[in-house]
Amino acid sequence: MKKMNAIKKTMIITICLVCAFAKAQSKFGKGTHTKAIALNGGITIGDASDAYTANAGIDLLYLYGVGKYLSIGGTTGIANYFGGELTQTIGNITTTVDVDDAQFVPLALSVRVNRFGKFVFGGDMGYAFSLTDGIDGGFYTAPKLTYIFSDKIVPYIGYRMIRQDGDNFGSIQVGIGYSF
Repeated sequence: MKKMNAIKKTMIITICLVCAFAKAQSKFGKGTHTKAIALNGGITIGDASDAYTANAGIDLLYLYGVGKYLSIGGTTGIANYFGGELTQTIGNITTTVDVDDAQFVPLALSVRVNRFGKFVFGGDMGYAFSLTDGIDGGFYTAPKLTYIFSDKIVPYIGYRMIRQDGDNFGSIQVGIGYSF
C-alpha cells in the first residue's frame, strides 16, 4: 500500500511540474495538434521475462504543441505480453506450466521534446489497467526516442515498464507510428 501511495504522489507531482513548465513555455506555442497511431513490439525483460517471451501492442496518441519545442497530451492503447513456459525443479520432480498471455491498457500523460532536429525525446507516464484475471495493473512509464522520418512516418525505440507491487513487466520496444 505504501508503494501505491508513493506512486500516486509521484504521478501528481510529475503532472503538476509538466503542466507548470508547459504553461511557462506557452508563449512560444504554435498550437499544433498531432494525432498518431503506432504499432510496437518488444522483448520482455526484468521480472516478467521468466514467464513472458515478448510483447506487441497498438497505441493511440494525441499531442498539443504548448511551446516551441514542447508538446504534451495523452496516450492509450493495448499491450499484449505473450506467455511462455515456466519450468520448476524441486528435488527429482520437474514441472512445466504454460503461462497465459497478459493484456494491459495504459492511460498516460505524454510529453515530447523536439530540440534535436529530427530526433524527438519523450515519454509516457500513467497507469496501466490489467485486462487479465489474476494480474494487477500498475504504474506505467515508457520513455522513447523517435526519429522524424517524414511528416507521417515516425519510427521509435524505447522502454516500457508496468510496475506492480514488487514486480514489473518491462520490455525493450521498437515501433512505428503514423501521424494524421
